[in-house]
Amino acid sequence: MCAWAIDGAPAGQNDTVVASWADSGEHTVRLTVSDPSGNTDVIERRVVVVDRTLPRLAATSVGALPATVNAGASDVVRVTVDDPVDDIETLRVHWDLNPLSDTDGNGVPDDDADLLGEEVQITFDAAGERVVVITVFDPAGNSDRAVWTVDVAAADTTSSSGMTLFAGLGLAVLAVVAVVVLQRRRSSPSEQAPATPEPASEAMQAEEAKAAEMASIYGGNTPVAPVAETAPATMYAPVAPAAPLDPMAQSLLGEASSPGTNAGMTGLDALMDDEAPEPAQDPPSPEPTPAVEVASEAPSDERPTSTTSSAGGRLELPAGFADMLDGPSDGPQ
Repeated sequence: MCAWAIDGAPAGQNDTVVASWADSGEHTVRLTVSDPSGNTDVIERRVVVVDRTLPRLAATSVGALPATVNAGASDVVRVTVDDPVDDIETLRVHWDLNPLSDTDGNGVPDDDADLLGEEVQITFDAAGERVVVITVFDPAGNSDRAVWTVDVAAADTTSSSGMTLFAGLGLAVLAVVAVVVLQRRRSSPSEQAPATPEPASEAMQAEEAKAAEMASIYGGNTPVAPVAETAPATMYAPVAPAAPLDPMAQSLLGEASSPGTNAGMTGLDALMDDEAPEPAQDPPSPEPTPAVEVASEAPSDERPTSTTSSAGGRLELPAGFADMLDGPSDGPQ
């Protein structure tokens, strides 16, 4: 009787057995033979399983790679891989950006892992045509590859210049707005602040002080005239005393002391007072000094009164005196 065991697990009692393994590597096959008497014999062999199934790069994913990219731009590209035997997680994808250089030194220049993974971010610095070799490996070393030819275009200077110009204009507008806002903020407090009264001049201060002094002397209700430069008051010379008349004239003028004569002189005085200009009044002083009138003394000699009369403010001479004035004079008097 035969008894088979594969990797320690019973595999039947037939003369032959069919074995298969999903995983590559070393496995064990054991056969035990026995006769009816109970005699046995055992044989065990090691079997190395090799994976000869190739992984695959999906042609559709390779065909979807861009045909043109811009120099200096960063692009994300992706490929899809699969394997009938091995898990996807065990596969490795290499991107060789320079197939003519053996970077890893394994003797194969176009399988270097310049970029690794199904999805990578790639950038080309210089313009021109570039060739990229994409290789997928399984754990057994089986591989599949694809070539990606891409045209690297020069950087678009027009768009970059336009963006730079747009950014510059935006900054200029922001600067202008900031300046306008600052000017408005600086001008607003000055416009809203109340006007500061100007200090009074010395003349105004003197006027106010004088007004206060006048109010304290004459009372608060007395209006005070504003201070102004006044013309000097008109001064009249004192009336000089008349020269003494001769005895004859004094005797004739003595008659003017009658009531009619006195009334005429009073009218003449009133007329002269009306015609005389009234002198400008000086502002009252705190302690006015009364004027002293000095009256001239009349001549002490008593003169005979005359019969001269005055009517309507005119002086009328006696008839005899008028004849004397009209007649020729005998000599100097």
